Order: sequence, then C-alpha cells, then structure tokens
Amino acid sequence: MSERNSNCVRIGFIIGKDGEDVIHSVKNFKEVPNKYRYGNKIDIDVAIPYYIKKHYAVTIDIIKPNEVTKKRLLKNDLNFCIGFDIITAKWLKDDFPGIEKRVVSIFKESKKYKVYPSWKLQNFVYRKGSYLQQFAKSGIPIAPTILIRSKGTFGISRVKRIVKKIEKAGWDRFVIKPELGAGSFGFRNMSVEEIRRNPKKLLDYLIEHYKVFPGFILQQAMDGFTKFWELRLWWYNGKFAYAIANKAAVATGKDEIISKNPPKKEVEQCKRIGRKIFALLPKIKYNGTVSKPIMIRTDFGCCQGNTMNKNKYFLNEFELQAANYFTSHTPFPVIEKGSLEYVKKFELVTGKKVKELK
Repeated sequence: MSERNSNCVRIGFIIGKDGEDVIHSVKNFKEVPNKYRYGNKIDIDVAIPYYIKKHYAVTIDIIKPNEVTKKRLLKNDLNFCIGFDIITAKWLKDDFPGIEKRVVSIFKESKKYKVYPSWKLQNFVYRKGSYLQQFAKSGIPIAPTILIRSKGTFGISRVKRIVKKIEKAGWDRFVIKPELGAGSFGFRNMSVEEIRRNPKKLLDYLIEHYKVFPGFILQQAMDGFTKFWELRLWWYNGKFAYAIANKAAVATGKDEIISKNPPKKEVEQCKRIGRKIFALLPKIKYNGTVSKPIMIRTDFGCCQGNTMNKNKYFLNEFELQAANYFTSHTPFPVIEKGSLEYVKKFELVTGKKVKELK
C-alpha cells in the first residue's frame, strides 16, 4: 500500500516483522493502519517508514513479503529490505508457496529491481560459516568453526569423519546450527563423547535439515556464554550507534535476559573489533562512491580460547538492516536516527534529493 505526499519521490519498504521488534510508544503513529499493527503494537520496520513520511516529502510504499514482485518494486525509486530478507522468506514458504525462490530470483537482480542492500552484500552475510572463516584469516577473533556443506550423502561414515575433525580441533563440546537458520532454530549443543558413542544422533540431525539448508556451522561450545553477556552493537553507515546486552534462552536455560545498560568496558572492546569488519565487506559503489551498509548489527560472545576472561570477546555473527533493532530495550532514538540514515542512503543510491518538511 502506498502512502502519498505531494512529491515524485517513492521509497519502498519491504517489511516482515511480526511483533518481535516493537517500538516504545505508538502515540505518534496514529496514522498507521491496523493491518500494519500487532494489536496496538507497531514494529520498527513500520515505524521508520511512517516517521519518514511524516518528516520528508516522500511517498512510501509498504510492501509485505507476499507482495514482493518485479512490477511492484519497479514502481519505486528504491526498495529497502527493512524487516525482510531471504532468511525470512525461507520461513514463510509454507504460508506462501514459492516465495523463497521468487524473492531470491528478484534480489539476485537487485540493481535492476532497485533493491537495497545489493545482492552481493546480502549473499555475503547469509553465508555465516564462510565469512567467519574469512574474517578469522584477517585477524578477527571468532569461535573456532567448522563448516559442513549439504552436498553428497550423509551416513555414519561421514559423521565419523566429522567427529575426527572435531577431535583434531580439541573440542569437548560443540554447537551446531543450520546455515541460513533464523534465531535459535536448529541450535543444538552436543558432547563429542556422546556423538562418538552414538553417531546416529548427529546423523539424524543432519538428515532432518540438509535438504532445506545449504550447510551447517559447527563451533566449539564456548562456556562464557553462560556467565557473560552477549553484546549486540549497531552501526549506522559504519559509525557506532548503540549497544545492548543479552543472554539468550539457550544460554540461560530459561527466558532470555536483556539489559539496556551493557558493560562499558566490554562494549569498547567489541567496538574495536567491529570497526575492523567494514574493510572486509564487499565493496559496493553507488554513483561512484563506496558505501558502507546502512545498518549492521555485530554480535559478540565471550571468551576467546574458551577461557573465562572477559577481556577476550569474539565476533559471533553480524546481520544487516532486516535484523532486530531491540528498539524497546534501548534509550537510543532508533526511529529518529534510523530514519535519517535511510533518507541519506536513499539520496546517495538514487542521486535524488529528499526535501525535509518544516
């Protein structure tokens, strides 16, 4: 649905959140239709477009996942994936048969269909196992990682070869998760000794998922996750914006714990690591200018070497702008600052100026 102002600038926003990243207050968003709300709640991927509409001379086009078509995207000057990506599409395939294949085919031609981020950057981020190994070669600290591709056949003999790799790495326990898996889906924490005695347990897991996912990420189980905060840092156009601390349910064994006051010293440590990542990302140019991603979220865990040294955080993963912003868990003005960055990126990518409303 398009929301018009009297202007010729059209910005598409592809949304996909379902009440998982709601804003603090909806009192300034009375104009948001019920179909974009969850009860009386509004997600960040809807709030930012409506804030932009209210403060800039633009027409916004709110695009739900099942509405992503070539014809729809071509109507806009640029289309931001603000709450939707290929991982989201994978989880919606039962509700909308064929959506993953259709969206992938469109996003692969991101320039033609005016999709931001570019497919080159999107595809880089989706391959967590590959980029982690690449980052490690460049000196970025990560959890020791083994990548298993969903190719060939899976049998007991292959599982035994995987176990030998793990043993060679010196791990007692490992975690495994499908590549392109969202959240904690498919996350398992396994004992090497247990799999050695009963390789069928790992085999059953691989057989359950290998036809759906391109591979599996195996990492040494890091004990620090149960004691220390996981730190999430947001960066707008390459500059640090804000951070929160959390302990996931898989770490607490109960409910997730979130703090809007992360430990400052550890955040500074992670900022030093995070700044190094931008030089390792695919170089994307718009109008002759290399452009950093509009937003990335870097997630860090503790501790390198599986010590319990809180001065040894490592990069766990990073995500682009469709990730959760944890909007209601930070005093940072996510909507206001985020909206400005989207407008600035629109101007850079399209070469069109956006007029601010007074």
